[in-house]
Amino acid sequence: METKTKEASWMVKEMLAEQQRIKQAVDETAANAQAEAQRIKEKMPLPLAESEGKFEARFVQALIEVMTGRPTTGKPDMVKMPETIYERIVLVLSSTGQFYYRVTPQGCTCKGYAYRNNCRHYKLAFPELAAERDAVKAKASPKAAKPKPKAAKKLSPEQAKEAVTQALKGKYPLFKYVRSGEMMDSITLRIAYKEEYTPAEDAQVREMRAAAQAAAPDVEIYISNM
Repeated sequence: METKTKEASWMVKEMLAEQQRIKQAVDETAANAQAEAQRIKEKMPLPLAESEGKFEARFVQALIEVMTGRPTTGKPDMVKMPETIYERIVLVLSSTGQFYYRVTPQGCTCKGYAYRNNCRHYKLAFPELAAERDAVKAKASPKAAKPKPKAAKKLSPEQAKEAVTQALKGKYPLFKYVRSGEMMDSITLRIAYKEEYTPAEDAQVREMRAAAQAAAPDVEIYISNM
């Protein structure tokens, strides 16, 4: 009885050990398959819709090694390609550091350029051309219209008489009063009568007329001593 029990216990242990070996083999196979799938995925290029005009950083690094003959692990912000007879090409690193965008004097392949006709990559690759575009855009943008000055409200004849009277009364000794002119939109300044006026009085009359005109700019000003 004891011998049978020992045999059964040994068989159970063997079965459990075999299950463990099988599980480890399956896990190892799955891990290897996943690693191989990831390796193949990394080698595959992006779909055309996503990769057109932009390149993965690792490909650009390989290109730099080809051009310089030296190994590189860094990601320069900008890579200027050898100039051709067709156009200048600059590869500019994206903000995420995953891709390089293809930039030429005609534009950039990023979405921002498509919306705004300018972008960070274009400004970095061709700063002079970007500055020219900004200047043209600023010049073409409509300037804010300056508000027109409000026209002064035209005074009625009575208002003009009152305004001129207030401007001259007590300030000019020769001034007597204001009366409506014979012509429409005109008033006459009545001054003290004299046979002859001194140069100082002539100057006073000129100042009086100027002050009256300032008080009623839309009215014709006349002077009379009669």
